[in-house]
Amino acid sequence: MTIRKTFVAPALPVPPIEYDPRQQTDFMNALRLYFNLLDNYLNLTNSLLNGATETPAPTIASAATIAPTYTISFVSGTTTIQTITPPVPIANTGGQITLIPTGLWSTNTAGNIALGTTAVVSKALIMTYDSVAGKWYPSY
Repeated sequence: MTIRKTFVAPALPVPPIEYDPRQQTDFMNALRLYFNLLDNYLNLTNSLLNGATETPAPTIASAATIAPTYTISFVSGTTTIQTITPPVPIANTGGQITLIPTGLWSTNTAGNIALGTTAVVSKALIMTYDSVAGKWYPSY
């Protein structure tokens, strides 16, 4: 028995006469561009939605209005939070953020938060945003 050491590809069919290789090249370039853009978008969306960050979760101070830029944020201070500005893409589609209290702040319903709550230090508060209602719904 003889063992072949090289791979020999089967013969490819000859393309028809009307085949224009430039069209295939243009099409392949368009596909490459599309899939590169799609890959970049999905990587960005995935990191935003899953909370994956390249840096540790930031600490933001409690205030009447806060605007977290990551899906996980520490929140310090004692000021009552009335409004949370939803980050993109959550603003358009809805989604969740996690607030980890390091201070004794609370929320109320004067802004876009559906239910008032009192933060418990080091207990993660998951806020779910409904983009249709324009409201945040806390986990506790």
